[in-house]
Formats: sequence, C-alpha cells, structure tokens
Amino acid sequence: MKYILITLLLFFASHLVRGQEIHIDSIRYALSASVSKYVYHLSITNKDSVDLLTWIVDDNEMFLSKKKKIQRHFFANHGDFNLYTLLTDVDNYTAQEELFFPFFLKRIRPNGNFLYIIICNKSISRDFLLNKILTIKEKCLKSIISIPIFSKNLYPYDCCLYLYGI
Repeated sequence: MKYILITLLLFFASHLVRGQEIHIDSIRYALSASVSKYVYHLSITNKDSVDLLTWIVDDNEMFLSKKKKIQRHFFANHGDFNLYTLLTDVDNYTAQEELFFPFFLKRIRPNGNFLYIIICNKSISRDFLLNKILTIKEKCLKSIISIPIFSKNLYPYDCCLYLYGI
C-alpha cells in the first residue's frame, strides 16, 4: 500500500508546475453512428506572481526535455523563418497580423487564465495533452533565449481552438 501511495504522489507531482493549475475536461460528440469528435478543454490558471508563457508542441517534439522543446520552438526554421528571428525583428512582426501557427506564444499574467480547446478525431490521454502543451515561467524562458518577449508578439486572446489531426 505504501508503494502505491508513493507512486501516485510521484505521478501527480510530475504534472504540476509550481504556480499553475491545469484542469482538463473532455466530451465526445457523436456526429453519426460511425463518426465522433472529441473535444478537450484544457484550462491553465496562473497561481504564481510571475508571468507564464505557453504554446503547443509539435508531435515529434512532445517527449523531448523542456529545454529541447524551447530550443526547437524558438530556433527551428519553419519555412524561411524561426520564431527567434521574428521576435528580434520587432519592426516586421506582430501576432495581431496573420498568425503562422508554429509561432504561437501566449502570456498568462498572475491570476490569469488561458483555455485551449482541442478537437480531434480520436480519444487522447491526459498525459498526451500535458505533453502537447508547454508552460514555462517567462523569466526562465528569457534565461534560455536571452531576448525579451514583447506583448505585440503574443497571441492576444484568452482562448485558442486547436484542431488536432482533423
């Protein structure tokens, strides 16, 4: 019994980041007898006194370390550009313009909330969702990428609809 309790505590602790609360709800919509869609609401609440940043991780990067996920998100090329280049070229890029999805980045202020609505064709696990969404304290991110994140470069809304595999 003691080992089961320790295992459960380690499991739940591995999905908590100090200062944030993640809540996941799901529902299955049957469009017909053979076609279903699954809708997941993943809500992030910033319980800390510092800003959090969040984004969606590519499938091929989901099981990398957090530092590798960050490096890939900011420094990997998507077409002719990478996010780092766009963030440092402050005259040419704002998130309010047409947002190219690989460059999605959202700031969650202290006591703020952000909602991901994920729609997919199949049921996916809680662990999958937690590995798909990355959150990090903004000051920790700045120590890795060494540039400030300007508000004009961030996703401006409180909700993001993500169609996964549709």
